[in-house]
Order: sequence, then C-alpha cells, then structure tokens
Amino acid sequence: MASLPWGFESPLSHQFLNPEGSIWPRRITTWRGSVRVLFVVDNGSDGSGAERLSQQRFDVDIVSVGRQLPGRIRDYRPDVLVLDVVLPHLSGVTVAELLREDWPLLPIVFTSEDFDPAESPLPTMTEFLPKPYTLDALINAIRRLTYRLPISDL
Repeated sequence: MASLPWGFESPLSHQFLNPEGSIWPRRITTWRGSVRVLFVVDNGSDGSGAERLSQQRFDVDIVSVGRQLPGRIRDYRPDVLVLDVVLPHLSGVTVAELLREDWPLLPIVFTSEDFDPAESPLPTMTEFLPKPYTLDALINAIRRLTYRLPISDL
C-alpha cells in the first residue's frame, strides 16, 4: 500500500487505485503522486516554508499576491493554498473571499503572527497556523484539509 506524503493511511478513506497502481484517498484529485500546495506570498516573504515542504515530497509553487494569482491557480490547480492573513495592501481573508467566488472548495491554510482567529472568524475549509509554525504543523494542517470527506462518504 502506498503512503501519502505525510505517511498517513486510513481504511475509512475510500481509497482507490490510480493508473500507476498506487493508492490515494478520493479527496486528492491528482494522479501526480503528491499534494500540490500553492504559497501566496507578499514581496517581503522569503518562502522558506515552501522550500521545506517541497523537501517532503509535496509539489510546491510560490506566487506573489496580485493580479497573476487567479491565473496561477487555474494553471497550477493546487490542492491547498497557503496564505498569510496580514498582507500589505489587502487582507488575506479578503483575498480568500475573492478567490472563493471562482474556487468555492479550495482549501486554505491561513498563517499570521498578528491575527487572532477568535476575534475574526475565518471562512470554511480553512486551517489557521500562528507564525512561526513548524513543518509538522503545516503538514498536519494540509493533511486535515485534503483528507476531509463528506459525511455521506463515510
């Protein structure tokens, strides 16, 4: 049985065989063998989280927040978006709301140093990680978002 990039398997995942014979949960709609994660960064971000995640068999790309973001989502087709809540010109929550108009089910991991999710609720299909976060915390957040199944599928 093939393992996911984070080494997690479950008999409740309604797994199936892809054309290469490896097993993947139904929620992950890729045959590429890894979860696609798109990091949305502002110009001051170093993207170190993206680099560390790519070393763990994740397919990772980085895009600056701006007009090129929707086109990059269409081309790259990420399974998860990693987005900072506090951006220089626009709130990450506002960016997420705009993106959800075209991609309503796109899972998002929000990150921030200066944000309290208890004071301002985040949209559905999201996880929140306070900065600085560990690689394990990021992988676990991605796992939770990509592994969720509708109740009817259990």
